[in-house]
Amino acid sequence: MRGLVVLCRAGFEGEAAAEASEIARARGAEVRTVRADGHALLEPREPSGAAALARLSSLDLIFARQVFAGQECVPLPVGDEAVPALTEAAWRVAQGLGLRGFSSLLVEAPDTDGGRRLWPTCGRLAEGLGAALSEKGLLGPRSPGPRLHVFLPNPSEALLGTSDPGRSSPWPMGIPRLRFPSGAPSRSALKLEEAFLSFVPEGERRVRLRPGMRAADLGASPGGWTWYLASRGLVVAAVDNGPLDRTLLETGLVEHIRADAFTWRPPRAMDWLVCDLVAPPARVAKLVGVWASRGRCREAVFNLKLPSAGRLAQVRRCAEIISRELDRCGARYSLRFKQLYHDREEVTGHLRVEEAGTTPPAAPRDPKLRTPLRSQPAGGAGRRGRSGRGRARHST
Repeated sequence: MRGLVVLCRAGFEGEAAAEASEIARARGAEVRTVRADGHALLEPREPSGAAALARLSSLDLIFARQVFAGQECVPLPVGDEAVPALTEAAWRVAQGLGLRGFSSLLVEAPDTDGGRRLWPTCGRLAEGLGAALSEKGLLGPRSPGPRLHVFLPNPSEALLGTSDPGRSSPWPMGIPRLRFPSGAPSRSALKLEEAFLSFVPEGERRVRLRPGMRAADLGASPGGWTWYLASRGLVVAAVDNGPLDRTLLETGLVEHIRADAFTWRPPRAMDWLVCDLVAPPARVAKLVGVWASRGRCREAVFNLKLPSAGRLAQVRRCAEIISRELDRCGARYSLRFKQLYHDREEVTGHLRVEEAGTTPPAAPRDPKLRTPLRSQPAGGAGRRGRSGRGRARHST
C-alpha cells in the first residue's frame, strides 16, 4: 500500500482527513480518504499523487498529531513471532525504498479505548524490534535514513511506514509523556508545557522563556498556567476575578489582578501573553490580535474552545481575525495552531511577532512592576476560560 497515515484525537477523524485532503489537493494530489477510530488514511487516486502526499507533515496540519507514509501492511503474529515478522517486513520496506536503514523507530497505536490497550504491546515491540533492527544494521542514530513507523490499528495487523524526522512528531502517537508536576494547582499546567514543547524549538526555549521575562495570564484561576510560567522564573500578572492558588503569591513572582480579562491592559509591554478563556473563539482571537498588534506582547499561547460542528472553519476564521489585526500595522509574524494531546474540544494557538509594525505607542512603563505587587481588586468578570509581511501557518 502507499498512502498517508494521519493519527489524531478520537472524534476528530473527519477534521483531520478533510484538512489533509484539502492541502493534498492544493498540491496536485487527488486522494481518497478512509477514516477509522483515531486515525485516517489518505490514498492517492493516481500514482503521481504519492509524492505530494509524502511532502505533507504534521507541521502542516492542525488536527494531526502524527503523519507518516504507509508502505506495507502485514499480519501481526502473536507472541515471540511478532518481532521476527516485523524485522523481515522492515527489511522489505528498506529494500523497496533503496535505504540502508532507518534513523529511529516509533511503534504506535490509536489514541482510542481499544488502541490504548495496545500501548503496552507497542512498548514491548519497540524494545524487541529496535534491538533486532540494530543487530542487523538497519537502525541507528548515524543512519541518514527516515524514521520507521510501526502502527497497530488493531491487535492483528501492523502497518509499516516512514517519515522525515524533521516533518513528523518525535513522540509515539504524537503524544509527549509529561508527568503532572507536584505543586501545580491544576492539570492545565501540562497543556501549557506541551504547547511550549510543540511551538518553541528546544534550542530556543532558554532564550525565549528565560527568568525575569514578564507574562500575562488572562483568565488565570486557579493558576495552572501561572504556576508553569513562574516555575520557569517568569514574572506573571495573573488576571482573573476568581481565586488563585495561595502558594503562587508566595513565590514573589506572581501578582493576582482581579479584573476582566477582556478589558484589562498591562501598564507595560509583556514578553508573553497566555490565555485559556471560556469564551467564543472569535472573541479570544480578537483579543490576541489586538494585544499583539498594539505591542502589548511579543508572543502568545492561547486556547480556542471549538463548537461541535464546523471546527476547521472556525479555526481558519480565528486565524483571519488575528492576521487582519497584525496586517493593519505591517507586522511580520508567525501564527500556528495545533490540537494538542492535552486539548479536548479545543485547539491551541501560538503567535510570535517577529518584527513590529507601525503600532500605537505602548503604555508607559510602571517602575512598580519591577517588584511583585499585591492583589488589586477591580471590576469585571475575568474567566479562564501579512500585510504581505506576516505569515499565518495553520498547524504545529
